[in-house]
Amino acid sequence: MIKKMIVLFIIVFTFTGCAVWEYHKPNDSTTVYESGLYIQLSDFDESLFWVTQKDKELKSYKDVKGIICTHHTLASELIHDLFLSIQVNGYESIIIIGPDHNSREGLKIITSDTGWSTPFGTLELNKTYHQILLEHPYVSVNNTIMKNEHSSGALIPYVKYYFPDSSINTIAIPATMNRKESQELGLFLSEMIGDENTLLIASLDFSHYLNVQEAYKMDEITLQAIQEKNYHEIMRFTNDHIDSPQTLIAFLTYMSEIGYSQEILLDHKNSFDLVPMDYYSTTSYFSFIYSDDY
Repeated sequence: MIKKMIVLFIIVFTFTGCAVWEYHKPNDSTTVYESGLYIQLSDFDESLFWVTQKDKELKSYKDVKGIICTHHTLASELIHDLFLSIQVNGYESIIIIGPDHNSREGLKIITSDTGWSTPFGTLELNKTYHQILLEHPYVSVNNTIMKNEHSSGALIPYVKYYFPDSSINTIAIPATMNRKESQELGLFLSEMIGDENTLLIASLDFSHYLNVQEAYKMDEITLQAIQEKNYHEIMRFTNDHIDSPQTLIAFLTYMSEIGYSQEILLDHKNSFDLVPMDYYSTTSYFSFIYSDDY
Protein backbone atom coordinates (compact mmCIF):
# COMPACT_ATOMS: atom_id res chain seq x y z
CA MET A 1 0.00 0.00 0.00
CA ILE A 2 2.82 2.41 0.88
CA LYS A 3 4.55 1.71 -2.43
CA LYS A 4 1.32 2.40 -4.30
CA MET A 5 0.90 5.70 -2.47
CA ILE A 6 4.44 6.73 -3.37
CA VAL A 7 3.86 5.93 -7.03
CA LEU A 8 0.62 7.93 -7.00
CA PHE A 9 2.34 10.92 -5.44
CA ILE A 10 5.05 10.79 -8.09
CA ILE A 11 2.63 10.45 -10.98
CA VAL A 12 0.49 13.33 -9.77
CA PHE A 13 3.49 15.61 -9.35
CA THR A 14 4.97 14.65 -12.71
CA PHE A 15 1.88 15.84 -14.54
CA THR A 16 1.35 19.02 -12.55
CA GLY A 17 4.66 20.46 -13.76
CA CYS A 18 6.98 23.03 -12.20
CA ALA A 19 5.25 26.30 -13.01
CA VAL A 20 6.04 29.24 -10.78
CA TRP A 21 4.52 32.66 -10.49
CA GLU A 22 5.57 36.10 -9.36
CA TYR A 23 4.01 38.18 -6.61
CA HIS A 24 4.62 41.43 -4.74
CA LYS A 25 5.93 40.86 -1.25
CA PRO A 26 4.34 43.03 1.44
CA ASN A 27 6.44 45.90 2.75
CA ASP A 28 8.77 44.73 5.49
CA SER A 29 11.37 47.07 6.92
CA THR A 30 13.54 44.11 7.97
CA THR A 31 13.72 42.68 4.47
CA VAL A 32 17.21 42.79 2.99
CA TYR A 33 15.98 42.76 -0.60
CA GLU A 34 14.12 46.06 -1.01
CA SER A 35 12.37 45.76 -4.39
CA GLY A 36 9.60 43.63 -2.87
CA LEU A 37 9.52 41.34 -5.91
CA TYR A 38 10.00 37.60 -5.45
CA ILE A 39 9.51 34.54 -7.60
CA GLN A 40 7.27 32.05 -5.84
CA LEU A 41 6.82 28.35 -6.53
CA SER A 42 3.18 27.54 -7.22
CA ASP A 43 3.20 23.78 -7.82
CA PHE A 44 5.53 22.50 -5.13
CA ASP A 45 4.28 19.09 -3.97
CA GLU A 46 5.06 18.94 -0.27
CA SER A 47 3.86 15.33 0.03
CA LEU A 48 6.29 14.15 -2.65
CA PHE A 49 9.13 16.12 -1.06
CA TRP A 50 8.71 14.34 2.28
CA VAL A 51 7.84 10.89 0.90
CA THR A 52 11.04 10.77 -1.15
CA GLN A 53 13.24 11.96 1.70
CA LYS A 54 14.56 8.68 3.09
CA ASP A 55 16.29 8.07 6.40
CA LYS A 56 19.68 7.03 5.10
CA GLU A 57 23.24 6.97 6.32
CA LEU A 58 25.13 8.66 3.50
CA LYS A 59 28.76 9.68 3.25
CA SER A 60 29.24 13.42 3.71
CA TYR A 61 31.55 15.16 1.26
CA LYS A 62 33.42 18.28 2.35
CA ASP A 63 35.02 20.94 0.19
CA VAL A 64 32.50 20.42 -2.60
CA LYS A 65 32.53 23.22 -5.18
CA GLY A 66 30.19 21.79 -7.79
CA ILE A 67 27.49 19.18 -8.40
CA ILE A 68 25.51 17.87 -11.35
CA CYS A 69 21.90 17.33 -10.32
CA THR A 70 18.68 16.32 -12.06
CA HIS A 71 15.79 18.80 -12.29
CA HIS A 72 13.26 16.03 -12.99
CA THR A 73 11.24 15.80 -9.78
CA LEU A 74 10.31 12.22 -10.56
CA ALA A 75 13.85 11.62 -9.26
CA SER A 76 13.28 13.63 -6.08
CA GLU A 77 14.95 10.95 -3.95
CA LEU A 78 18.18 11.40 -5.93
CA ILE A 79 18.03 15.15 -5.34
CA HIS A 80 17.60 14.61 -1.60
CA ASP A 81 20.54 12.18 -1.48
CA LEU A 82 22.82 14.54 -3.37
CA PHE A 83 21.99 17.59 -1.27
CA LEU A 84 22.20 15.62 1.98
CA SER A 85 25.66 14.35 0.99
CA ILE A 86 27.00 17.91 0.73
CA GLN A 87 24.94 19.64 3.43
CA VAL A 88 27.94 19.73 5.77
CA ASN A 89 29.45 22.49 3.60
CA GLY A 90 26.91 25.14 4.69
CA TYR A 91 27.22 27.31 1.59
CA GLU A 92 26.90 31.07 1.73
CA SER A 93 25.79 31.22 -1.89
CA ILE A 94 24.50 28.85 -4.53
CA ILE A 95 24.41 29.39 -8.29
CA ILE A 96 22.22 27.21 -10.49
CA ILE A 97 22.99 26.95 -14.19
CA GLY A 98 20.74 24.93 -16.44
CA PRO A 99 19.09 24.87 -19.84
CA ASP A 100 16.71 27.50 -21.09
CA HIS A 101 14.31 24.84 -22.33
CA ASN A 102 12.70 27.23 -24.81
CA SER A 103 15.69 29.37 -25.87
CA ARG A 104 13.34 32.10 -27.04
CA GLU A 105 15.86 34.90 -26.69
CA GLY A 106 18.52 33.88 -29.23
CA LEU A 107 21.97 34.02 -27.65
CA LYS A 108 20.71 35.58 -24.43
CA ILE A 109 21.71 33.93 -21.15
CA ILE A 110 18.74 34.57 -18.89
CA THR A 111 18.97 35.42 -15.20
CA SER A 112 16.61 36.86 -12.60
CA ASP A 113 17.14 39.99 -10.52
CA THR A 114 15.17 38.76 -7.53
CA GLY A 115 15.14 36.09 -4.86
CA TRP A 116 12.73 33.20 -4.59
CA SER A 117 9.92 32.48 -2.17
CA THR A 118 9.72 28.82 -1.09
CA PRO A 119 7.67 26.77 1.39
CA PHE A 120 10.72 26.88 3.67
CA GLY A 121 11.29 30.64 3.49
CA THR A 122 12.80 33.17 1.12
CA LEU A 123 16.06 32.73 -0.78
CA GLU A 124 17.65 36.13 -1.21
CA LEU A 125 19.44 37.17 -4.38
CA ASN A 126 23.22 37.43 -4.21
CA LYS A 127 23.42 41.01 -5.46
CA THR A 128 27.20 41.02 -5.80
CA TYR A 129 27.20 38.06 -8.16
CA HIS A 130 24.18 39.47 -9.97
CA GLN A 131 25.96 42.73 -10.79
CA ILE A 132 28.97 40.83 -12.11
CA LEU A 133 26.75 38.56 -14.20
CA LEU A 134 25.30 41.61 -15.91
CA GLU A 135 28.79 42.40 -17.23
CA HIS A 136 28.68 39.29 -19.41
CA PRO A 137 27.76 40.35 -22.97
CA TYR A 138 25.05 37.69 -23.35
CA VAL A 139 23.37 37.98 -19.94
CA SER A 140 19.91 39.51 -19.77
CA VAL A 141 17.36 39.76 -16.95
CA ASN A 142 13.98 38.22 -17.65
CA ASN A 143 11.98 37.17 -14.60
CA THR A 144 9.08 36.00 -16.75
CA ILE A 145 11.27 33.36 -18.40
CA MET A 146 13.03 32.40 -15.18
CA LYS A 147 9.83 31.93 -13.20
CA ASN A 148 8.77 29.24 -15.68
CA GLU A 149 12.19 27.62 -16.18
CA HIS A 150 12.10 24.39 -14.19
CA SER A 151 15.85 23.76 -14.50
CA SER A 152 16.11 26.30 -11.66
CA GLY A 153 12.63 26.25 -10.14
CA ALA A 154 12.58 22.51 -9.47
CA LEU A 155 15.70 22.73 -7.27
CA ILE A 156 14.87 25.91 -5.36
CA PRO A 157 12.96 24.18 -2.49
CA TYR A 158 15.86 21.77 -1.93
CA VAL A 159 18.35 24.62 -1.86
CA LYS A 160 16.38 26.47 0.81
CA TYR A 161 15.70 23.33 2.86
CA TYR A 162 19.30 22.06 2.96
CA PHE A 163 21.07 25.44 2.89
CA PRO A 164 18.68 27.84 4.64
CA ASP A 165 21.23 30.66 5.03
CA SER A 166 22.48 30.71 1.45
CA SER A 167 21.81 33.29 -1.25
CA ILE A 168 20.91 32.36 -4.81
CA ASN A 169 21.52 33.20 -8.46
CA THR A 170 19.70 31.37 -11.24
CA ILE A 171 20.92 31.20 -14.83
CA ALA A 172 19.28 29.68 -17.93
CA ILE A 173 21.62 28.88 -20.82
CA PRO A 174 20.34 28.85 -24.42
CA ALA A 175 20.76 25.95 -26.83
CA THR A 176 22.13 28.43 -29.38
CA MET A 177 25.53 28.84 -27.69
CA ASN A 178 28.48 27.13 -29.36
CA ARG A 179 31.33 25.28 -27.66
CA LYS A 180 33.62 28.31 -27.45
CA GLU A 181 30.90 30.48 -25.92
CA SER A 182 30.04 27.74 -23.44
CA GLN A 183 33.65 27.43 -22.34
CA GLU A 184 33.94 31.19 -22.07
CA LEU A 185 30.93 31.21 -19.74
CA GLY A 186 32.68 28.66 -17.52
CA LEU A 187 35.79 30.86 -17.43
CA PHE A 188 33.66 33.90 -16.65
CA LEU A 189 32.06 32.09 -13.71
CA SER A 190 35.47 31.03 -12.38
CA GLU A 191 36.56 34.67 -12.32
CA MET A 192 33.28 35.83 -10.80
CA ILE A 193 33.08 33.32 -7.96
CA GLY A 194 36.65 33.48 -6.71
CA ASP A 195 37.27 32.05 -3.24
CA GLU A 196 33.75 32.52 -1.89
CA ASN A 197 31.98 29.63 -0.13
CA THR A 198 29.82 29.05 -3.19
CA LEU A 199 28.34 25.95 -4.80
CA LEU A 200 27.80 25.78 -8.55
CA ILE A 201 24.96 23.44 -9.55
CA ALA A 202 24.64 22.17 -13.11
CA SER A 203 20.96 21.30 -13.35
CA LEU A 204 20.83 18.62 -16.04
CA ASP A 205 18.87 15.62 -17.21
CA PHE A 206 20.43 13.12 -19.53
CA SER A 207 19.03 10.73 -22.16
CA HIS A 208 15.43 11.58 -23.11
CA TYR A 209 12.60 9.65 -24.78
CA LEU A 210 14.57 6.43 -25.39
CA ASN A 211 13.72 2.95 -24.20
CA VAL A 212 15.61 1.71 -21.16
CA GLN A 213 18.20 -0.33 -23.07
CA GLU A 214 18.97 2.47 -25.53
CA ALA A 215 19.13 5.04 -22.72
CA TYR A 216 21.75 3.11 -20.79
CA LYS A 217 23.86 2.73 -23.95
CA MET A 218 23.75 6.48 -24.51
CA ASP A 219 24.58 7.09 -20.86
CA GLU A 220 27.79 5.07 -21.23
CA ILE A 221 28.87 7.36 -24.06
CA THR A 222 27.94 10.45 -22.06
CA LEU A 223 29.78 9.26 -18.96
CA GLN A 224 32.96 8.63 -20.95
CA ALA A 225 32.78 12.12 -22.49
CA ILE A 226 32.35 13.69 -19.05
CA GLN A 227 35.28 11.76 -17.60
CA GLU A 228 37.50 12.66 -20.56
CA LYS A 229 36.29 16.30 -20.65
CA ASN A 230 35.66 15.77 -24.34
CA TYR A 231 33.95 19.06 -25.14
CA HIS A 232 33.94 18.39 -28.88
CA GLU A 233 31.98 15.18 -28.34
CA ILE A 234 29.68 16.74 -25.75
CA MET A 235 28.80 19.59 -28.07
CA ARG A 236 27.52 17.08 -30.62
CA PHE A 237 25.13 15.50 -28.12
CA THR A 238 21.38 15.66 -28.69
CA ASN A 239 18.47 14.85 -26.38
CA ASP A 240 19.53 11.22 -26.75
CA HIS A 241 22.38 12.13 -24.39
CA ILE A 242 21.62 15.33 -22.46
CA ASP A 243 19.27 18.31 -22.44
CA SER A 244 21.99 21.00 -22.48
CA PRO A 245 25.52 20.34 -23.75
CA GLN A 246 26.17 24.06 -23.25
CA THR A 247 25.46 23.86 -19.51
CA LEU A 248 27.63 20.78 -19.11
CA ILE A 249 30.58 22.34 -20.96
CA ALA A 250 30.34 25.58 -18.97
CA PHE A 251 30.23 23.59 -15.72
CA LEU A 252 33.14 21.29 -16.58
CA THR A 253 35.21 24.27 -17.73
CA TYR A 254 34.54 26.03 -14.44
CA MET A 255 35.48 22.96 -12.39
CA SER A 256 38.69 22.43 -14.35
CA GLU A 257 39.62 26.11 -14.04
CA ILE A 258 39.33 26.06 -10.24
CA GLY A 259 41.19 22.74 -9.97
CA TYR A 260 38.27 20.44 -9.15
CA SER A 261 38.24 18.36 -12.32
CA GLN A 262 37.82 14.90 -10.79
CA GLU A 263 34.21 13.81 -10.43
CA ILE A 264 32.57 11.45 -7.94
CA LEU A 265 29.65 9.55 -9.47
CA LEU A 266 27.16 9.43 -6.63
CA ASP A 267 24.25 7.88 -8.52
CA HIS A 268 22.97 6.94 -11.96
CA LYS A 269 19.40 5.88 -12.62
CA ASN A 270 16.71 5.78 -15.25
CA SER A 271 13.12 6.91 -14.73
CA PHE A 272 12.01 3.32 -15.35
CA ASP A 273 14.08 2.26 -12.32
CA LEU A 274 12.01 4.59 -10.16
CA VAL A 275 8.54 4.12 -11.63
CA PRO A 276 8.38 1.13 -14.02
CA MET A 277 5.52 2.39 -16.14
CA ASP A 278 6.88 3.29 -19.58
CA TYR A 279 9.79 1.19 -20.84
CA TYR A 280 9.89 2.92 -24.21
CA SER A 281 10.14 6.60 -23.23
CA THR A 282 12.46 7.34 -20.32
CA THR A 283 14.80 9.92 -18.82
CA SER A 284 18.23 9.25 -17.33
CA TYR A 285 19.82 10.90 -14.29
CA PHE A 286 23.39 11.31 -13.11
CA SER A 287 24.42 12.73 -9.72
CA PHE A 288 28.02 13.99 -9.66
CA ILE A 289 30.03 15.61 -6.89
CA TYR A 290 33.20 17.63 -7.51
CA SER A 291 35.22 17.70 -4.31
CA ASP A 292 38.69 17.39 -2.82
CA ASP A 293 37.24 15.04 -0.19
CA TYR A 294 37.54 11.48 -1.58
